[in-house]
Amino acid sequence: MGARECAIAHQGSGGVPIVGMPVAPAAGDPMARIETPFRILLTGAALAVVGAGIYRAWVADAAPVTIGVLVSATERSGVVAAAELAASEISAAGGPHGRPIRIRAVETKGDPATAARSAERLVREEGVIALIVACTSEECRQVGRVAVHSGTPVLSVQPLMRLDESSDVFELAGGPNQRMIPAIAWALNALGSRAVFVGPESAITRVAEALVRDQLTASGATLLASLRTNAGEAPSAAGDASLDAAAERIAALRPTLILSTVEPDGAIALAQALRRRGLEPGNAPTLHLALTDDDVASLDALSLAGDYLITTCGAAATLPARIDFAKRVRAAAPTRSIGPLGERAEAAYAAARLAAAAAGRSDPGDRAAIAAALAGASVDGPSHPTSIDTIVPMAWVRCGIGRIESNGSIIEAWQDDSATRPQPWPLWRTRETWVALARGETNEAESAPQGDEVER
Repeated sequence: MGARECAIAHQGSGGVPIVGMPVAPAAGDPMARIETPFRILLTGAALAVVGAGIYRAWVADAAPVTIGVLVSATERSGVVAAAELAASEISAAGGPHGRPIRIRAVETKGDPATAARSAERLVREEGVIALIVACTSEECRQVGRVAVHSGTPVLSVQPLMRLDESSDVFELAGGPNQRMIPAIAWALNALGSRAVFVGPESAITRVAEALVRDQLTASGATLLASLRTNAGEAPSAAGDASLDAAAERIAALRPTLILSTVEPDGAIALAQALRRRGLEPGNAPTLHLALTDDDVASLDALSLAGDYLITTCGAAATLPARIDFAKRVRAAAPTRSIGPLGERAEAAYAAARLAAAAAGRSDPGDRAAIAAALAGASVDGPSHPTSIDTIVPMAWVRCGIGRIESNGSIIEAWQDDSATRPQPWPLWRTRETWVALARGETNEAESAPQGDEVER
């Protein structure tokens, strides 16, 4: 009589039949050894299916973890698109603590006050766990001042090349010791040692000029002149006139290398003014210290063909990893028009992944814990890993030089062998001296070596 049958058993000595009562299998019956584990297995499988369904429903209904992105303009922004790609990939993989990632992008329009108000609103109303900033140095500084009160980590993806004055902002695009110092050293060796420095009155120009003077002095090269222009990011009649005057002066000096911190639109006007005076990249190339591959993609590349810029992504447009990255970004948003995907977009992708990973290692509601978890964190980016230093809130950066082609592509001219550990300020001067230079509280020209010429 098997366990699956209903038997008639006899109860007591009277032999009264009890109908429908299951009878346990006899000892030694093979079914006794098979049936119990089989039932346990079926029960476990059923519970797993139910549990998975409950988990999927919980994840679908879970409140998303929000990351704020601050950009000058959201339209066609490669930074926003890259951050959104990272968010979708992280969410598909389960998200931090099973919660999806959401990107909330806000325009700053290039205004520091707007950036500060937007950051405050994202922190207070949206409850963001982190802020990714692709703005000017002053905008980033204002965002950092707002975020510090709530402990919200700020990740800057704009290559500002500024000196770090606080620990409130995580710099992913590199500092002066990682970008300008190795780039200038390469240029003096590979391009020429009779240099002219030119740039607008700004923090980056003051810091860059000091670095140029220090490196030229140490290498025995010659700084023929340091020129100031009125050209900022926006074109103007005064800016064009000052650039034309600078080009006239540079042509008279006949340098073998031009080091420029002139910003995007001004860089085009300066290049055109130099070409009109016979200064071609073949005999007087310009190393642009303030341009990125994103800028070149949106400018008249023909005017800059043959010049050089700093890049942390190698031969940007020609790397298979970067080509694949661009395809993934555009495939994720097929109906949107997306602009250049340069090193800022790569840094934004890495920043979103870093913030999500930090939230996964801590409480997503504890911004201070997330900021602490970012120290020493590392993620793989599209073309290179991004690793935050354990002491300084900056990423390790591998400096490279790209040559601008007439079609706008960037061809790798040189890349450092390894990433450089960040320093808040170059160590051969005191922090106080560097900060005073950046703020304009002291004039580098006052300590210029004899024979150097500073014109404003």
